[in-house]
Amino acid sequence: MKKPKLIKMPKRPKESASAEVWLRYEQRVKSVQDRNAKKLAPYLKAQSIKERVKKNVSKISGKVA
Repeated sequence: MKKPKLIKMPKRPKESASAEVWLRYEQRVKSVQDRNAKKLAPYLKAQSIKERVKKNVSKISGKVA
């Protein structure tokens, strides 16, 4: 399974930006993190299954993983 393309994090506002701007930035970051986690979940699950199968096959064939 190919690794999904994730969304880049938004740029940080300037330190002198208003509280509203920082609040919007935090909301955008949280939204992007949630979407990236949702995209990445099936890939991570497939990777764990792949590793588990690889380990079981190596046990059967007599090789230590």
